[in-house]
Order: sequence, then C-alpha cells, then structure tokens
Amino acid sequence: MIQILEHVKNGNTVSTRWLARQIAAIENGIAVEHASGEPYKNVYNALSQSHLPTLTNAEVIVYDPQRQTVEKGSFFDLAALLLNLSKPAIEAFYRK
Repeated sequence: MIQILEHVKNGNTVSTRWLARQIAAIENGIAVEHASGEPYKNVYNALSQSHLPTLTNAEVIVYDPQRQTVEKGSFFDLAALLLNLSKPAIEAFYRK
C-alpha cells in the first residue's frame, strides 16, 4: 500500500499499468524497463483485483477500472500521515 501512495502522492493521475511496472521493479530489484512478464502480471492482477478496489472503498484513492487510472482520494493525506507515524508515536496514543 505504501508503494501505491508514494506513486500518486504528487497529485498525478497514473495508469494502472505504469503503477504495476513501478511496483514490480521495486519488489524484484530490477530496472523498470525489465519489469515485465510474470512479475508484472502478478503485481498488476493484485492491484486491479484487490489493492486498488480496497483503497477506493476507503476513499484513499480513486481507481477507475474502465480507464485504468489511479489518483488521490479524499482520505489520501490522512492515510499517508497514518502510514508515516513512527512506532513510538503510535504507542503514545495507547498510553492513556
């Protein structure tokens, strides 16, 4: 999920294919140009069938399955903030 947020944080609309290629490259430690075949297909399928619809339901992103695009949703900034909280900050909330 963090990788999805990282790629749309600037407010740009990105294609699902582009996003899958970026994530496949990171996960496999390869150049984006080489992110193809099975690794790319696995990431693309996971994104389009699970991760993107889930994040859309939570209004973190807006995923358009017809146009195959992803952009920031209304709760994007809150989700990004929560993901960036450090463990000590999170524990401080529960000390009360």
